[in-house]
Amino acid sequence: MKNTYSDRFKRAAVFLLKLFFAVGLYIVINHFVSLKGTLRSFTTFLVLLPPNYYIGLRGWQFVGQYIKILNPKIYWASFWLLAQSYIIGKIINKVFPDTIGDYLLVLDWYWYVAIIYFLMLLVPIDLIRFVDKRLKVLPQNIRGNTGARAGIGAGIFLLVVLVLTYGTWNAQNPKVKNYDLTIQKKAGNLENLNIALVSDMHLGKIVNSGRLRKMVGIINELKPDIVLLAGDTIDDDYKPYLEQGMPEILSGLKSKYGTYAVLGNHEYYNGNMSKNISNLESAGIKVLFDNYVKIDNSFYIVGRDDKGYGRKVRKKMSEFTTGIDGNLPVILMDHWPTDFDEAAKQGVDLQLSGHTHNGQYFPGQLGNKLMHELDYGYMQKGKFQVVVTAGAGTWGVPARIGCDAEIVNINLRFKP
Repeated sequence: MKNTYSDRFKRAAVFLLKLFFAVGLYIVINHFVSLKGTLRSFTTFLVLLPPNYYIGLRGWQFVGQYIKILNPKIYWASFWLLAQSYIIGKIINKVFPDTIGDYLLVLDWYWYVAIIYFLMLLVPIDLIRFVDKRLKVLPQNIRGNTGARAGIGAGIFLLVVLVLTYGTWNAQNPKVKNYDLTIQKKAGNLENLNIALVSDMHLGKIVNSGRLRKMVGIINELKPDIVLLAGDTIDDDYKPYLEQGMPEILSGLKSKYGTYAVLGNHEYYNGNMSKNISNLESAGIKVLFDNYVKIDNSFYIVGRDDKGYGRKVRKKMSEFTTGIDGNLPVILMDHWPTDFDEAAKQGVDLQLSGHTHNGQYFPGQLGNKLMHELDYGYMQKGKFQVVVTAGAGTWGVPARIGCDAEIVNINLRFKP
């Protein structure tokens, strides 16, 4: 038995070395004009190599070796094809754009999240096995039961699949999140303002025209007075947005005062900032880029440039808000939930942000809370209020686990 496992390990190690060489060669060829791209891809491969091998090995030990028709070579070849589906998809897209390569890229995102959940389940089991070897805490009928081992392995696999399946459904069915807020200022003749806030739609290949129609339908059912898009409306590649006729669908948003938007970090990717302003304006959306608009002589909407995508400095609010009458309500859109103190100092009453996706999948929420003063929900600091939305779309894996896709409905009351 020892020799058998030793031989299998050697064969797996040889296969890994071949794969390592092939991937390294591809990365260099694919990114030879960009040292930064080469290092990033190579680092990602190195970082994921140990957890991938660990999961693959446990998959074979728990389940694979008990399936008689499954040859070790076939198992490992299939496993590494899955684990490297991103690279394979990229290669295919280089030769045959917009084909099966796109599906492999999505599959890789699912696998990336699956790695996290497999580790969350497998590592505790291995710790229990480690303790049991020394303290014999498990019953003998479990310790030596190969059927129990196979059952546990199959159960882990099915649990991860079910979680990802639920997450996919959850992402495609956005919910309405309601807030009832008050600004203690007069707003002309207005006593109430019904705001529909949407962020991080990431319209493109994954969040497609069908999903956009559903979002537009939900927004219009709220009968908003104004629609505010808080960034990342369009994903990295704007071509599917145009090819699928999404500007026409977005133009179907109905409200009293129209639709306003700011840019997010993804609308800057690939040098698309100027083009994406045009893409949004073609849908009848007014883009606010470090400027503001006074609506119905009753309130202001301010839009800030995005803080992300490598830009260390952006305009201070004082540079473009000098003409605002502070006696009227001031609503700020800023894609990133940041610079709250600056906004409050400049007389902003309500800041609306997104970007965080509320983690999108557990345990991302935990990391978000460490990075942001407010990563999701509502906060008030004196007269200053903030709402951070989880967003309506997805980026990367098209799933939401531990949080919802949402469209925010804010019933905003003013001082009579």
